Amino acid sequence: MKKFIFLLLLPTLIFAQDRINSEKISFLYQSDSITNAIGWSYNETLGEWVDFQNVISHDKQFKEEGSLKLSDDLTSHQEQNFSSIHVRTVSVASKIYCVLMINKLTGEYRYPKVKKRWSYKNETVGHIFTEKEFKKLFIYDSIIIEANTPALASQYTNEYDEKEFLVQIQSAILKLKQDSNLNYTFPIKRAISNGEQVVRFYLPYDMSGSNKYNFSKDYFEIPKSEFEKLIIN
Repeated sequence: MKKFIFLLLLPTLIFAQDRINSEKISFLYQSDSITNAIGWSYNETLGEWVDFQNVISHDKQFKEEGSLKLSDDLTSHQEQNFSSIHVRTVSVASKIYCVLMINKLTGEYRYPKVKKRWSYKNETVGHIFTEKEFKKLFIYDSIIIEANTPALASQYTNEYDEKEFLVQIQSAILKLKQDSNLNYTFPIKRAISNGEQVVRFYLPYDMSGSNKYNFSKDYFEIPKSEFEKLIIN
């Protein structure tokens, strides 16, 4: 009888799985940061280009004489805004990924149906590229270059939590093997402005929507040397 009970238990003992914790990732390298770029937008009503620091907006009525600053409240209404941009790398399943980290302002209405009581907050967004895809941006083999980023992590908080953000990044990368509805593109354009080599760009753009980026109407602009701060060797 004891031998019979042992034989019944044997398959359970053989096929029981070990308790294995998931891989813990950490950031490996970090680039320098971009903290200043001019956002240009063409105001078709006025027939003028409008410039602001670190935000793309054509609303000249909010522009103060001699200043490139737009208030935080107004900035948070614009999707294309940032306070800093840098790149960090992670390794997941022995593969290197580049995470474009964007600190920006965002917001929401307390009563969205009537658009009342807007409040803004800080957001950290991480657009995740394969290393090969991200390096395309610095080859400069064409006037307009696109790098695709099908995964992202975001954190809406005034206090950035790196451990939680790394968990989000890891989860987003592991889901890349599944079908993804995300379709973000990081577009840049090489140009010459006032005799200087510059890079015009948008923050990664959701290409699944009806609107597409249009460099003839708006963009961020910085010297080529400043954009190359994002290179990680």
